[in-house]
Amino acid sequence: MKVLVYKDAKKPLQKNEEIYYHNLKFFIEQVYKDVMVSDIEEDFDIAHFISLNHKDKIIKLKKEKDVPVVVTYIRKRSRQKEDDPTDLQIPNEEIKILNMVDKVIVFTKNEYAILKNNKVETPIEIIGPGVREARFSSMNDLEIAAFIQYAGINKKDKIAVSMIDPRYSEDIINLYRIANEFKEMKFFVFVVQNKKVHIPWKNKRLLKKFPKNINFMSEIDEDLYKSSLLRADYLITPSNPTNAELLIYDAMITKTPIFAFYSSLLDTILYDKENAYICDDVESAIKLIKDMYEKKIPLLVEEAYEFVKEESFEHIASKINLLYRDLLQKNKETQEV
Repeated sequence: MKVLVYKDAKKPLQKNEEIYYHNLKFFIEQVYKDVMVSDIEEDFDIAHFISLNHKDKIIKLKKEKDVPVVVTYIRKRSRQKEDDPTDLQIPNEEIKILNMVDKVIVFTKNEYAILKNNKVETPIEIIGPGVREARFSSMNDLEIAAFIQYAGINKKDKIAVSMIDPRYSEDIINLYRIANEFKEMKFFVFVVQNKKVHIPWKNKRLLKKFPKNINFMSEIDEDLYKSSLLRADYLITPSNPTNAELLIYDAMITKTPIFAFYSSLLDTILYDKENAYICDDVESAIKLIKDMYEKKIPLLVEEAYEFVKEESFEHIASKINLLYRDLLQKNKETQEV
């Protein structure tokens, strides 16, 4: 079986999409013995897209080739706290593309409900992004030390990794308050990048007035990303966790304690005082971090590790394999009619 996993060098993937791409590439190389193709003009049996930014290629493929097309829908936007997180509206253009393909994969039940509420009629399957522990356990000493050298930190420094979507001033302010409270701690923050999204002027001003112990990272390669999680003492996720699932899973597999501002979009992944600490506001976040700093509360890293093992990539890969083969069989039966 030849699988096209499309990636356009002119349209860089978001960090979440990039990690998923590498996981998918690894799966195909292991299961189908390195028969992945990347050019839409080549011959292949099934196509898998991981970004709707390539909608023109999806349309072209559906018109010109009789092969099954799969899209993994990775949510581009998040919401403020909602009683019903599935109330999210997605663009009509995206709905049109999703209804054109043969199968849609989503990571969570919430995303499944979002697409159903937006009248996506294509069959949808919930398959998590998969976590490959070997991505971290196979790293050599130089790779593990890469972030320490990049960030100029020493063994005694306390490190927190976080993420920010610059559209949300509340999350920026919360992070600043935490950083000011823990001046001895160093914060390394992944900034969600999306050139098509407008960032409010006041937020741009906020981002320029950050505390000295915050370091923003808009672009970081795979080795530095992995090394940062292995070195981090804490992960802090905001109340608007745009595409945070893979970062959270990776924190669990690297046994990094997690503090998460409440987001109903993550309520099928994070469970308070079971695999993470859920913070209702910045005051509770500061108290919980201080309590862990002083060893008054458990890390919960072993509990989170056991939870995420259910999302092991070996388990997820078997589901994707079955999905591919089912689509190929249905396509064959359709051609024979």
